[in-house]
Amino acid sequence: MSWGHLLFQKTTTVQAIGKSSENLHSRFDMAQRDNVLHGLHSPPSTCEIESLDLYASLEQKTQQLGSSVLKAYFEDAHARTRGALNGLLPLEEDWEGPREPFLWALGSVAHFYETMVLRIVEPTCLPPLLKNLSDEQCAALFGSSTACPESRWAELKTLSDELPSVSDMLKYLERTTVMLVERVSGRAGAMLSPAETYLYMYGVLHEHWNVEQLIQIRQKLRLPAPPPYRPVGTVPYNACGESFSFTATAYASSLTEEFPIDEAKSGQEGRPAWDPVCIPAGSYFLGARRDAPWAFDAEKCGHTVQVPRFDLGRTCVTNEQFARFIEARGYQRREFWDHEGWKWLSAASKIQKRIAPLYWVPLTNDGNSPRAPAPRNALSSRWATVRFDKMVPLDPGAPVVHVSWYEASAYCCWAGKRLPTEAEWEIAAATEPLNGDRTRYDGLEGTRLYPWGEDPPTPDRCNLDAFRAGPVDVAAFPETGTSGWGCLNMLGNVWEWTSTTFYPYPGFKLDYPFRENSAPTFGCRKVAKGGCFLTSAPVARVRYRHSFRPEDDAGYAGFRAVGSGARTILLLSKLGAGTGNDTTAQRFANLFEARGFHVVKRSAGPFPSSTSSARAEVEAINPAVIVAIHTFHSAAKVAYDGCPPLITVLGGTDMNTDVDRSASHLSRIQEVFRRSHTVVALSEPMRARAELIIDKLSPRPALVNIPQGVAIPQGWPLPKWASIEVDQLHALRIQFPGAKICLLVAGLRPVKDVLFLVDYFDTLSKAQAVSEGSSRATKYFLVLIGPVMEEEYGDMVNARLQQSPDQVAQYLGTFNRDWTLQAMQDSDCVVNTSLSEGCAGALVEAMALGVPILARDIPGNRALLESGTHDVICDSEESKGCGDSAASVLNELLFETSVDFHTKFMKVCNDQSFRDKVVGAGKMLASALSTLEKNRWDLVLHSAF
Repeated sequence: MSWGHLLFQKTTTVQAIGKSSENLHSRFDMAQRDNVLHGLHSPPSTCEIESLDLYASLEQKTQQLGSSVLKAYFEDAHARTRGALNGLLPLEEDWEGPREPFLWALGSVAHFYETMVLRIVEPTCLPPLLKNLSDEQCAALFGSSTACPESRWAELKTLSDELPSVSDMLKYLERTTVMLVERVSGRAGAMLSPAETYLYMYGVLHEHWNVEQLIQIRQKLRLPAPPPYRPVGTVPYNACGESFSFTATAYASSLTEEFPIDEAKSGQEGRPAWDPVCIPAGSYFLGARRDAPWAFDAEKCGHTVQVPRFDLGRTCVTNEQFARFIEARGYQRREFWDHEGWKWLSAASKIQKRIAPLYWVPLTNDGNSPRAPAPRNALSSRWATVRFDKMVPLDPGAPVVHVSWYEASAYCCWAGKRLPTEAEWEIAAATEPLNGDRTRYDGLEGTRLYPWGEDPPTPDRCNLDAFRAGPVDVAAFPETGTSGWGCLNMLGNVWEWTSTTFYPYPGFKLDYPFRENSAPTFGCRKVAKGGCFLTSAPVARVRYRHSFRPEDDAGYAGFRAVGSGARTILLLSKLGAGTGNDTTAQRFANLFEARGFHVVKRSAGPFPSSTSSARAEVEAINPAVIVAIHTFHSAAKVAYDGCPPLITVLGGTDMNTDVDRSASHLSRIQEVFRRSHTVVALSEPMRARAELIIDKLSPRPALVNIPQGVAIPQGWPLPKWASIEVDQLHALRIQFPGAKICLLVAGLRPVKDVLFLVDYFDTLSKAQAVSEGSSRATKYFLVLIGPVMEEEYGDMVNARLQQSPDQVAQYLGTFNRDWTLQAMQDSDCVVNTSLSEGCAGALVEAMALGVPILARDIPGNRALLESGTHDVICDSEESKGCGDSAASVLNELLFETSVDFHTKFMKVCNDQSFRDKVVGAGKMLASALSTLEKNRWDLVLHSAF
């Protein structure tokens, strides 16, 4: 059965275009493809396909255009194709690129016209329009979804020894175009049927897509740019037969012949790093309206969506802004890239080290930068970009372009933001506030055809139709092209990535005949919106759903960012899985987020050390407050003149190590304090030492003691056997019933003094073996978890553990927070041996989980379990009347020597009455500390804001 016979079995569809199904013939056999698409998008069926127009989509078309209007569309599209090839004819064979060769693009246009238009509206047997290739070979080569984009031309060479020449392909396109024009010209003055109108217009829009592709090929092959498009007469601007009159003189002030650079804005002075518009929460309409005269199948069916409040960038991200990401080592910092993005970046770097967007060229001062243009501003003295066959200065105010979805997403992560969803982008482009009140939305189904309203997309409102040689400044057209919410350049200039994966809308139905337009790419691409400077106006609409593969960086795609709409806190800490700083930072983040703040966490290690790069990163994040944990390692990186309000949280080594290390260390800490709004100590002894430094400063920051609380993650407890490492604790209990496990949570570095306990447990094991016999004695195990903070010390600990008899001391490596909490819960005691003045947050977490603790007698721990205990517990509502007894019990948990530790460890493990008292007092203290921590942070943040 032929493809044509399958296509036209349904009489009603054929009648819609005025033909009889019995007389339809075609030489194409595409049943396999049709069965695949039918199976994906129709109810289960065991019978043969009855019609390929599964949903009678042609019958539902209503728009009709006259023959003269359609002829004008064909002529305009063909003029654009010739313009895209301007200066390249005759084409050279070595201009064929690896993905989208010129000849394939030309053949694709002609083949689409032949198979998707002419053979349907004129189903009588047509002579072959392309010599040397069979119909099956043409379908395999030129089918938009059946032809592999990576090997289209190589595949053609395997299909035929007689390749079509350049002239053959141009003649193929010319034949199809002539036939189309002749057919509509023969219907002079007549209105074509809705089905015919739809088919012809689809072919026109397909040619427009390929015009954009042809010009992109010139860029990829570094060929000269085509001249800007200059039509004669009228320009169609939609698919509904409407056009505007074009004369170059009418738009002379807004059109340039060369690649545009806005000299007035090239310095970026005064332009904020983050300039958002706020769009309120509401119920919005997404997709094509049912009465839309033209829409592709992926735009249907329009539906309402509930969207929370969001902040969207007024403009796209600029070259200047993206350069700051690069210069902050954004391409080297794994924290900003998702798994697939990092894989893509690593693979791309194997071909050529990837440190910037495609076509960016770093400029050096050694004279080795090839063909470097004369710099016009600070940015173009560091970077240039390749535009077609020229290297040009990088315009700071132009949108960054030729970035993959992964790069766009990584930038947004660096800036503490994200890509907009498709719904958010479309809302910002197609809706408007209620009566100018930007806190309200009227809920109508898309109040604007274009971002600025209903007026046509002329060159003074947007950058479309290849009227210009490249993207313009992101702030262009402020008077004529602004959206209802105040966003600029939402139509044209550059395609804009969204975070949304390309999937069908609810109620999706395949459109006939080009069923490959959407369905084969669902789930594989990311939605892009708005069009670029090359996109033809009939294609570019705010509802149009384009899509690219996330790794695609060859297209003219940029992006704008979305903020949460809440005030942002930058939380800077020396992060690392399993470290105390990481636990503290996560607890702070939970606390701040519960109060409605947006928290951006940054690890101090890779955070820029230079003031300029640090300032750029902070400005991109735009925090209301910075909270930095550890003076020397974190706060020192962001304590620059003019920084946002800085809250410095003292780390354990700030006041007992770094301050005494050298005069330069002390001076740096003093400078950080001087530039801080508030200094937070996590214990009273730490606060007292900091006060001695702060009293000598001018200006003086506020100094507050905020004892550490605890925040157990939601969803706790986790199911048992959460990890292999935690399973080892269970294995000890199974192998040694009744064994007692002491857990030490600490990063391996000298200040944690973990060898103190290793020695103790070795001695205990040997003593038991002599006095009781190892077979009957209760087994006691020490389990260490935490990262290696200093490699030399980690090697020392591991070597010592190898000598431990019967492996009574074991190191299980780094746990994440969930596994750490589970390990605590499965232990008999959690201990802290730190020599630092700080109080281990792990102790408070263990108390909250009902696990007894023991703590080395250092100032921070003593302040918590002795003098601070009575005040904190007695001040809490839930513990009135029992604070004294709780304080008395907790005072017994401090130890100094190994003998002292032995006495208290045995009591905690074997005296159930004492153990119950310790657990009860610990829970009471953890609860009271958490309440106190929250209340004091509220006061500190309120003061900073």
